[in-house]
Amino acid sequence: MKGLISKSPHIENILAGKKTWDIRGSNTKIRGEIALIKSGSGTIVGKCEIIDVIELLEFNDLEANIDKHCV
Repeated sequence: MKGLISKSPHIENILAGKKTWDIRGSNTKIRGEIALIKSGSGTIVGKCEIIDVIELLEFNDLEANIDKHCV
């Protein structure tokens, strides 16, 4: 199973269902269920599903969707 390393508080927000978008520096071709790994611990703390990737977002899109990415 592939995994995603994420820091607090982001990983907790993903697990709680509050954060449904994750902003990353590069795209992934991975889709489906992945492990969530807490940064610095190497511990799998849960899992989630990658459904799609948006390759390029405009600033207005980020502003309009703060409730999805929580940043």
